[in-house]
Amino acid sequence: MGVIVGLAMAMALGWLWQRRAPNGVISLERTVSAQFRKITDLEHELAEAKAAGALAVRNEKLRNAREFRQYKRLLRRADTALAQAKAERAGEILEAA
Repeated sequence: MGVIVGLAMAMALGWLWQRRAPNGVISLERTVSAQFRKITDLEHELAEAKAAGALAVRNEKLRNAREFRQYKRLLRRADTALAQAKAERAGEILEAA
């Protein structure tokens, strides 16, 4: 009699275990899916951050180039003004002599 009860209990436990196992798998699949979504969201945030960083670097380079062009223009104007001043002074010296 004990053997029959033991077998019945084993069958009942086996049936419960089989019934529970798919739920466990489904739960794990849901967890994996949620983690995958989180990873995907983090990858998108990382890509956006990298793009923002690259844009900031590009803008800084453009600003530096623009400032350098302005500096070169000012330097050219100063050189031109200096050359004109030298020419005027040379002309004044020739007139005085």
